[in-house]
Amino acid sequence: MKSSEWLKKRTQAKHHQIDRHAVVSRLVAKDMSEAEYGSILASLHAWLHTLSHYLTPLRLAAPYQVEDKLVQLEKDMTTLGLKVSSPNQLDTPQETYAFCLGVHYVIEGSTLGAQFIAPRIEETLKRDDVTHFYRGYVEKVMPHWFVTQQRLDNELCTDMDREHARKGAVFAFDALIEFVDHQINSLTRLKEMGGV
Repeated sequence: MKSSEWLKKRTQAKHHQIDRHAVVSRLVAKDMSEAEYGSILASLHAWLHTLSHYLTPLRLAAPYQVEDKLVQLEKDMTTLGLKVSSPNQLDTPQETYAFCLGVHYVIEGSTLGAQFIAPRIEETLKRDDVTHFYRGYVEKVMPHWFVTQQRLDNELCTDMDREHARKGAVFAFDALIEFVDHQINSLTRLKEMGGV
């Protein structure tokens, strides 16, 4: 079994957890508000920034650099009138290269739903100027994903490598859920206080 297939199988429960998460359903809901969408973008921005230093050891070339994704998110957030914070730079983690590949797997995998999500957001919000992040790869989503799979297959050569990559992927999935839940809970509290 190829390493990319092995990783997908071993993280299937996390994939399902994300797919069933309330935020994913809100992204494609017909009554999603700009405030709600902005909150989701803010959580994705915090998540990607936090994970960005895990990608440093991989020396990713364009278009896989997380900085490009952050710029797209920041453009969408600014267009929505949100303030973009500049979090502190984090040191390069002391994790294995394979662990970092697992983080990369989740970040790149998150682009796969963009072809479906972006049009729904644009239809709901009646605007197409706030989906730069989801439109980042345009029509090249699948070719870029195939390159990511090939890298995993070529560089995760041992059982230990695969296990480290699985741990990195689980870490990235759990971090995404934590950031999104925190942001959504903050938005809910703000709504209850009449601020949104």
